[in-house]
Amino acid sequence: MQQKILIIGAGAMGTALGNVLSKNENNQIQYWDSDSKKITHNQPFKKLVQDAQMIFLCVVSWNIKDVAESLVRYTNDTTLIIALTKGIEQTTGYFVPRFLVEYFRSEQIGMLCGPMLAGELQKGLASKAIIAGSDNLCRTAMDIFKGTRLYLETTQDTHSVAITSVLKNIYAVAFGIATALNMGSNFKGVLTTQALEEMHYILTQLGGDGSFAYNLAGIGDLVTTGHSPLSRNHAFGERLVKKGERLMASEGAISFMPLLNMLGERSRDLILLKTLESVLVQKNDPVCEFIKIIQNSHKNNNGKRDF
Repeated sequence: MQQKILIIGAGAMGTALGNVLSKNENNQIQYWDSDSKKITHNQPFKKLVQDAQMIFLCVVSWNIKDVAESLVRYTNDTTLIIALTKGIEQTTGYFVPRFLVEYFRSEQIGMLCGPMLAGELQKGLASKAIIAGSDNLCRTAMDIFKGTRLYLETTQDTHSVAITSVLKNIYAVAFGIATALNMGSNFKGVLTTQALEEMHYILTQLGGDGSFAYNLAGIGDLVTTGHSPLSRNHAFGERLVKKGERLMASEGAISFMPLLNMLGERSRDLILLKTLESVLVQKNDPVCEFIKIIQNSHKNNNGKRDF
């Protein structure tokens, strides 16, 4: 049975996703992008949306509101919408699935997250990701990815997946900073351990499942984006140190303050998060600040954190 798929956002991730899905001959794929130069057809947005059975949102979080407001006019209750957007909507402070529920039924909304660097997907390299959403959405997603090189795990917990995807972007910035400072692989091992502990804690504090820090959306994606020069969040951290640039659009950097505001006093003992605040917000010297990640320890005599 043919599936009509619309990918909104024909940038690197959108086109890579389309390339993956094209390996299933039952998929009929269309693209739409606000930049008409990125698409080859001239079909109107309204028709593309009305015809689509499943819509993938490959857009940045600061554009998600405009996209949702445009989509809601032409979708129906059976249209499935899967976001690859890993951020926090700026006007509401909501994670993406929660924000989209303002416009669509929760059963229509899903998220696709995990180790999915666009450049590697475009080359046809294999990976595995998590699809989060209703049973119907997950079953449909499994069908359209059948025969592709992107394998899926499923969960209904969109909230935990959304939180985890934001956290890994933020912590990936720290890996980019460490790379630029030539702090070495040993330090990145420490960084990974600290990031995972903080991700677990933040997930539980924000009503999520702490175990998601250790699945594909958590450590799987953190290792990928935290160590790859193809990652925009990693690149943001590097450029911040090497060139003093803060203008590069990065989900991790843009989500940082909204997340910090959500946590409030609960972020007080999160060494890595507070170090990033010192560097990104207070603009302190990253060399002096990052060594504190090793120097400072909040472990008690039982080897557990005192968060």
